[in-house]
Amino acid sequence: MAQKRKDEELQKLREEMALIQADIRSYTILDAEQVGEHLVLKVQYMHPDGRAQKNCTFEGVKVIVFLETNMKQALSWKKIDPHFREVDEKQDTFSAPPPAARFPGDGEGWTDALSFAESKRRR
Repeated sequence: MAQKRKDEELQKLREEMALIQADIRSYTILDAEQVGEHLVLKVQYMHPDGRAQKNCTFEGVKVIVFLETNMKQALSWKKIDPHFREVDEKQDTFSAPPPAARFPGDGEGWTDALSFAESKRRR
């Protein structure tokens, strides 16, 4: 009986985690701007059932800066993972590279992201 309760609690926690986590394959690009050789995207991540994330900060919207990346490259992406990670030398062209910076999905976040990308431009 105790094991059944633990299994039910574990399942409930898994379901709650799924509601919080963004699906890196299901997103909408709300805005994009090329800043020199860098790309700034405003991305809204969707819940696995196709609904927009509503239960997280800024409703699942993140502003992400990718260095040395252009819009043409982004057109082939099937996955945009907003989490910081090591650069993978064998990265496929269907996945976004690791972000250089991530900002809140509001107006101030967008402005800050553009400023950050501008500060990284080669002169």
